[in-house]
Amino acid sequence: MSGFEKMDKQIILLLDAEHKKDELDYMQNTAKEQTQAIISRIPVYAFIGVVLTTLGLMFFSYASLHWISPFFLMTSTVGLLISLLLVWHEVDAHNSFIKEVCGGQGRKMNCDAVLSSAGAAFLGISWAVWGFAYFASFLLSILLFSEQIAYAYLWSIVSIGALIYLPFSIYYQSKVIKQWCPLCLSVLAVILINSIASTYFLNKSNIVLFDWKSVLHVVEIGFLFLFVTYYAIPMLKQARESKSYSKRWKKLRYNPNIFEALLSKTNVVSVSADGLGVIVGNPDAKNEIIKVCNPYCGPCAKAHPELEHIVKNNKDVKVCLFSRPQVRKRTSRQLQ
Repeated sequence: MSGFEKMDKQIILLLDAEHKKDELDYMQNTAKEQTQAIISRIPVYAFIGVVLTTLGLMFFSYASLHWISPFFLMTSTVGLLISLLLVWHEVDAHNSFIKEVCGGQGRKMNCDAVLSSAGAAFLGISWAVWGFAYFASFLLSILLFSEQIAYAYLWSIVSIGALIYLPFSIYYQSKVIKQWCPLCLSVLAVILINSIASTYFLNKSNIVLFDWKSVLHVVEIGFLFLFVTYYAIPMLKQARESKSYSKRWKKLRYNPNIFEALLSKTNVVSVSADGLGVIVGNPDAKNEIIKVCNPYCGPCAKAHPELEHIVKNNKDVKVCLFSRPQVRKRTSRQLQ
């Protein structure tokens, strides 16, 4: 109780329910938001559905005899999701969720330090893009060719070859950067698990199923994802920055203090608008908006709905509409 008394500023907020002002078209807006939320989640639901359907078909088909295919399907899905977070970090490193995952586990856990270092790229392309292309091509080839064991055999060889990345990444994070990236360590764990399973599968396999056609398909899919991701990240960054700047500009624009300061610097209307044009709204309103327009002006036509909305929702505002010839005529009369 004593702690509350120290924080209490003896200020009470009273709400008047009799004169409440509800949001216009609240039910329609709520339904629209729910519909947009469902539509935005359709790709996620579709992805989950495709993975689960393919996994189920594997267990009830000939491919189910080769346990490595459904195993690769699950691990490549996990690896793709982690890689997607790494790509997301490149697009928006200040995202609250990404910051919590990358830097919320202690002083030694910092994705920013690792992913922004000199060793975070290979051939000018970040390891996040390489990883995303790797797991995306891994998953897509397993999905498209789930019944062809040659692709599982090929990915077993590739998974063992990917082990070469583990000592480099661990050494670089522990000795050079002296910081750990949780997402990077998760990717290393997936690579290690795949390599162990691949070694066991190749040792138990009595036949060699190496097909150059499968190699060509995997290389084509891998380079496709690599180039698309590499060129998409700058565009996503630019789109996000534009959205951020727009949000900050609107926040500044709708600040009442800023509006009043800019309004005080504008020229005062010296010509009376009485008897000119058309009055929209309450004729006795204290606040008056004067709109000088041209009947053939496109931007003027776009401004009309906004003015109608203002008048409709503000009883103490009126709009005076008249054309430019009327202004010139009234001004010339006053000068005479």
